[in-house]
Amino acid sequence: MLGRRNIRDSMGYVTLGLFTSALLDELLKIKKNPGATPEHTQVIKLTIDSLNAIKSPKAVDKQSLPDLVFQDYQEVSTLRKTLSSFSKSIDDIVKTLNDICITSDSEKRSKDVYDAILFFMELAHRSIINAECTEERVPPGVKLLGSK
Repeated sequence: MLGRRNIRDSMGYVTLGLFTSALLDELLKIKKNPGATPEHTQVIKLTIDSLNAIKSPKAVDKQSLPDLVFQDYQEVSTLRKTLSSFSKSIDDIVKTLNDICITSDSEKRSKDVYDAILFFMELAHRSIINAECTEERVPPGVKLLGSK
């Protein structure tokens, strides 16, 4: 039970699960209308910015840091394990999300949306499961990956 564990160890997982759910809602809306060219919605843009921040943390504007998703140890750890299980990189996921919003080929967009949904469903699943039964504890002294 969550109440019997250190709540600090679960917060990153819960946050990631909730955010991923919002992203999946956006992707499902796009899937329903594959002929229309979607825009970089706020959720998709935030996902791309957050993924890029993991790749290049020094390039992140310090004022936007609190808005980014993958900040906690748990969030980044879960993302990396999901990427590994899909044999994907952060660049692959960013490219897929960008292609969804800019490609004019509805068949390619449908495939990209399907791939993104599969990936983010697995990410959401892992985060929710880990919130209850975490595989690893947060190392002592780790608060936010972007903090000093």
